[in-house]
Amino acid sequence: SWLGDGWFKSRLGFDGGTKNLYGDRLYAIAELYADGELAAATGDGWTSRISPVVFSGIYDGEIYDARLEDSPETWEAVCAAPERCGELTERYNLPIVKKESFHPAAVIVSPKGETILDFGQNLTGWVEFTCDLPAGSKIRLTACEILQDGCFYHENLRLAKTEFIYISNGRKAHARPHFTFYGFRYMLAERRDAEGEWKALERDCERYGFTACHLRSDFDQIGRIATGKEKVDQLFSNALWGQKDNFLDVPTDCPQRDERLGWTGDAQVFSETACYNMYMPAFYRKYLWDMRAEQSILDGAVPNVVPRIKKGMIAEYGSCPWADAGVIIPWNVYLHYGSRTLLAETYPGMKAWVDYERKLEEKEEGGHLIKSGFHFADWLALDNEQPGPFGATDPLYIASAYYYRDAQIIAEAAKMLGYEQDAEEYARLAQEIREAILAKYFDENGLCVCCTQTGAAIAIMFGLTDREEEEGNVLSRRVTDNRNHLNTGFVGTPILCPALTKTGHHGQAVDLLLNEDCPSWLYSVNLGATTIWERWDSVMPDGHMNPEGMNSLNHYSYGSIEAWMYGYTAGIRGLEPGFRRAVIEPHPDERLGFVSCSLDTAAGMYRSSWKYDENGQVSYEVTVPFGCVGEIRLPDGRQVTAKAGKYSF
Repeated sequence: SWLGDGWFKSRLGFDGGTKNLYGDRLYAIAELYADGELAAATGDGWTSRISPVVFSGIYDGEIYDARLEDSPETWEAVCAAPERCGELTERYNLPIVKKESFHPAAVIVSPKGETILDFGQNLTGWVEFTCDLPAGSKIRLTACEILQDGCFYHENLRLAKTEFIYISNGRKAHARPHFTFYGFRYMLAERRDAEGEWKALERDCERYGFTACHLRSDFDQIGRIATGKEKVDQLFSNALWGQKDNFLDVPTDCPQRDERLGWTGDAQVFSETACYNMYMPAFYRKYLWDMRAEQSILDGAVPNVVPRIKKGMIAEYGSCPWADAGVIIPWNVYLHYGSRTLLAETYPGMKAWVDYERKLEEKEEGGHLIKSGFHFADWLALDNEQPGPFGATDPLYIASAYYYRDAQIIAEAAKMLGYEQDAEEYARLAQEIREAILAKYFDENGLCVCCTQTGAAIAIMFGLTDREEEEGNVLSRRVTDNRNHLNTGFVGTPILCPALTKTGHHGQAVDLLLNEDCPSWLYSVNLGATTIWERWDSVMPDGHMNPEGMNSLNHYSYGSIEAWMYGYTAGIRGLEPGFRRAVIEPHPDERLGFVSCSLDTAAGMYRSSWKYDENGQVSYEVTVPFGCVGEIRLPDGRQVTAKAGKYSF
């Protein structure tokens, strides 16, 4: 077996990062069983030798020296175990596999004379090729997401080198990395000459057979949407690729720069969309197992990053809505796939987070509200007149609202699992939190006093307001007053369009979907994006990078619009966990022409489609799978309780 630093001891984190987070040496610990009997295991008698992988790192890439493949030198392996090492168990995580491959869509010669491979899609993985060069010859590939003025550019990747260097042993070979991955659309291709300088690889490089391989955890797509708008279809693809690219063992925020960490906030806001798109229970089970491990040493608090880097800002914990991933993600997994076994497994961690919040807030005077602490809140919203990444919505309102929603979910989960005492206790707590929120953050008319799009959307979608229609009208006016554009961040964006549709403003929600100037989803599509960006304006209209920095072009959070496309535009939403019962309530809009959606749920394949004909009349097609019941609700008021079958209206 070969060993590489990987997540275990590569540098991780900002500003150069930290190495050896989990240990300062590599270990091979393995047991092989056959027919239930131990057949082989690492231990005395094992030998080792130097690997052709002379360097590897998550951020910086890999150097592979094929001349070392035949190295005869071996030495006795050091038989020692890590200081903290439990018994070996079967792994929780899904295997990492090659799922798709791409050949170069173009070979570009830049104004600087660089040779750049364009694979046409921003993806996570690596590039493989055939090398048939003299011994000692070197090929270097360097990854980037975007070109600037037609030239290679990767300053937005900060200190990540993102290189793969292959050194030939003189024999024809298939070359690829082993212990790293890259986030890229483009690869700068170079060859080192006899004088030791890197020069552009020849443009006619077909003989190398460059192939980009997309890597991710081994899960598959279950949801699909097509519309009559090509740009909306591209948006759907972009959000889907954001999930594919960032769900490699852990749900990373981005796959390319010196970060690639399991930020809990990003994972939380996207989790509903993720469960619509892909079959995710096994992937999330591992992530939530890691989360509970971190909670066990934090008195139940959920850290900003899982697995947690124990140094600097990344080590912090308990920040809304990042920490709320401990409740929201397992609940979305349960709602979509219906596994009580998995809900029972994750319930202790869910409850531990709410108990942690409760202990902190009860130490301070007043009702059941979050009254202090650092909170990311509506991260990267555009509604704050002050510069910086924080939105204008009161972070303590957002934190208290999530506290209410979390307690409500615990009560519902406890009831599902038969924990009646917990169900009663947390239902009572949720009600007390709601009463305290209404007293502090709502006026005498029952409307939220946080005068932002996000403030109103939370009031509607979290069930805080008793005056949903009026709150929806307020939200609609705020959107109208902002040139009919959104200005939300991580909290508000996933719930903005659902809140508008739910309160009778679906046409305005579609306006937001179809807007093409910044800020909007189609702004990036018009600039050639194939994934979702970290900021609404990560790239300026002239194609240059936003000078403010922090500009990942593969950040999936704003792709959370897809949950609204599934649940409201196509209209497929679960009425029971696992979709044994579902509502099919499509919301047609003539500007989209048609929508066709399929969702392969745990209970079977649902389909919902609608289309307009040349006379402006709309027709509907619905499929309910075997053994299921669909509550079909059409805009004209028709309602049908439908058993398995196909229905046309």
